[in-house]
Amino acid sequence: MNLESFESIIKSLGGVLAYCVLVVIFYSIWRGTQRQPGRTSGRTYMWLRSPWFYLFASLLFFGISAWGWKPLPQTFSTTARIWMLVLGSLFYFPGLWFVLWGRLTLGRNYFVSTSMGAQLFKDHQLVTRGPFAIVRHPMYFGLFLAALGSLLLYHTWTSLLFAAFAPTIVLRARREELVLAAQFGEEWKKYCARVPLFFPRLLNLKGKTLIILAAAGSFTVALVHLAAIFIGPEAYRLLGAGEDFTAWAETGSIIPALITFGLVFLFAIFGCYALSGAGIIRKLPLLTLGLLGIAALYTLRGLALFIELGMVLATKFPFNALSLFYSAVSLAIGVIYFAGIKANWNKLRSANRLVPRISSDE
Repeated sequence: MNLESFESIIKSLGGVLAYCVLVVIFYSIWRGTQRQPGRTSGRTYMWLRSPWFYLFASLLFFGISAWGWKPLPQTFSTTARIWMLVLGSLFYFPGLWFVLWGRLTLGRNYFVSTSMGAQLFKDHQLVTRGPFAIVRHPMYFGLFLAALGSLLLYHTWTSLLFAAFAPTIVLRARREELVLAAQFGEEWKKYCARVPLFFPRLLNLKGKTLIILAAAGSFTVALVHLAAIFIGPEAYRLLGAGEDFTAWAETGSIIPALITFGLVFLFAIFGCYALSGAGIIRKLPLLTLGLLGIAALYTLRGLALFIELGMVLATKFPFNALSLFYSAVSLAIGVIYFAGIKANWNKLRSANRLVPRISSDE
């Protein structure tokens, strides 16, 4: 499979997921129009209950999308296309997942808004769990990520327009916050004090969230290596596999693909151990020691960053930006693993009796 075929598959999957999310959103809006309205904000909130408003908005949205779905007048090298495919996927797919996660978490409390009007329901509840414990507007955060990812993946005039207008969702968020503050008062103020508007405060994340973030890091590394198998030699070169390994792949040998698949399997296991530590899947053998070992491996690999920088500064060793980038990523994932383990230590220690207790508190 060449790069063009792999790009086509990823783009098709992205399109299918986007339409699935749209179906869920449209169905949720229809259900919302059947419920009794509560507190409102703005002058145009009545539009939100009019089918003509949604018909007009849908025609405008799909019309602009179809009209602008033409490639931007820019060509990219193979290396740039691989980077755009990887980074675009890392923004786009998690972004859409955040949108869907936020919608499902809201349940019956979901309804659409505009920058000029917002409406709650008569029995509206303040939702603070799930993604709403990370940011106050996870659906908008997801849309922002998806817009950036769409530009990198599809690089069309439509995706450029969406990315350019993505920051305007702040206006909608502010309108929603006005009505929520009026409805929930002090409860809303306390919620705002501990949860940011759009972007997560990584230093304030709870233990379970940190381990889930570590799992996401491992699965991302696994997916990048899996993509390299399908893309071929150029991807191996981009991953820093070395010219000998890349040349081996160029001969058509299956050995590089088998080695890379072994790495995919290894990183997937790392991710599964993190999910197990978060309690999302069943407890895996030697859970605590396994997590400590994984964290140590990532961190040791990441410490090569300082060795490489020292060699560049001291001996004029050739500067390799990719190698420094991969070292920094490894170090970041290792630190997140260690932070998650520390925050969950007393829950994890029972998984391995060889690990001593840090505190006598249960």
